[in-house]
Amino acid sequence: MATAKPVQSAHTPDTNEKLANLDNTTKETVQRIDKVNNKITDLREQRMRDPDTLGDKAFKLAFPALIGMVAGKAFQSVWNLVTKKCIEPERRRSGPQTGPAHERAVRRRIRCVQHSRDHVFRQAHAVDRGRLQRKRK
Repeated sequence: MATAKPVQSAHTPDTNEKLANLDNTTKETVQRIDKVNNKITDLREQRMRDPDTLGDKAFKLAFPALIGMVAGKAFQSVWNLVTKKCIEPERRRSGPQTGPAHERAVRRRIRCVQHSRDHVFRQAHAVDRGRLQRKRK
């Protein structure tokens, strides 16, 4: 009868060391995944606490720009009407675009535009003065 050889363990000291390294690597990997998972959870909670949707944020960004554009166009229309009233009559009367008559017409146009500008500034100053007087009371 033959004697059976003792069964050697599959885990030699070299294999045990490799398994220990693999176990440490696995733990580190799980810790990194948990860290990423926690960050994702924090970001999701932060997004859920924020009451503004993407549409709300886009509206808050675009609305002032649109209002500014509309106000600019309205101001431009008023400005064009005022300057047209000043310039068109002079154009019809001035005839040729040279000589002293043309120079006088140009000076009148400039005075008319300056008068319009001054009127706007006076109105704005009056509005500001009214606000200041209301605050004092």
